[in-house]
Amino acid sequence: MNNTDTPNFSYSNLNIWRRLYLALLWFGISLLVLGSAMKAFQEPGSITVGVAILIAALTLFAYWTHIAISKRNLFHLKIIAFLNLIPFANIIGLLIMLSIIRVTKNELETQNI
Repeated sequence: MNNTDTPNFSYSNLNIWRRLYLALLWFGISLLVLGSAMKAFQEPGSITVGVAILIAALTLFAYWTHIAISKRNLFHLKIIAFLNLIPFANIIGLLIMLSIIRVTKNELETQNI
């Protein structure tokens, strides 16, 4: 398969479940940022540097997840699944990632990549 035959993987050609997962991920991040902004507006100085760093890290993690799912990068998806388990202890996130990995792997095998 040459480069002209390689499929163009993007968000627009994801299935509905992966799109829904990404939409909910970004919605959750948006609520977190909005809630922090509201708290800072009500009580100036209440948002510490640690909270700001945490929000930035979660936003970067969401962005990384979005790119990995959209571009069908199995290596990154496996790392994200592992991170959902070990530092975050997020069993539901792990199960969702394993399902996404399974679907992505089948999609790549179908495309002979």
